[in-house]
Amino acid sequence: MAANTDAGMDNLFRSLGALVVAAGQIELRVPLLAGALLGLDQQRVGIYLFGRQNTSRGLDVISDALKVTAECEAKERAASWAGRVRAAYRERSAVIHGTFGRDANGGLARATVARLLTGPAVETTSVDISDIDEVTRSLVALSSEFDGQLCSLLIHDLPSSRAMLGHPPM
Repeated sequence: MAANTDAGMDNLFRSLGALVVAAGQIELRVPLLAGALLGLDQQRVGIYLFGRQNTSRGLDVISDALKVTAECEAKERAASWAGRVRAAYRERSAVIHGTFGRDANGGLARATVARLLTGPAVETTSVDISDIDEVTRSLVALSSEFDGQLCSLLIHDLPSSRAMLGHPPM
């Protein structure tokens, strides 16, 4: 039983590590999109301004920038991408900031502090590692979408984004 439980914890830590790496890739792309929408360039102020912002704030900047961006396919795709990133990142945060351990049967569990004064102080729910892996796959897919389709659309539809994305001006 102990070896099986240890393997479960090893798998949990592998899944958490993969999730952290995937989230880190998104954390690099959010400021790039924000700077691209604002027409900034990397060498001057783009990365400096957004490098110290958290992802949630970067997504807020993207949302604000999209309000004043001309209508085009790139704008629609950027808005969709940012919305999906926000949802996936919310799921990532719930996992990363969660407390994990073992339930009474030795299985993986997530612990949450009960919000009510009555009842058990801590409640546990079973953890399915495939749920964590699904969030990771979602973040990886969003990174790939940014690197391919979204960057190409931004460069084509919004010439002011070219400098931030590493392309020479037209």
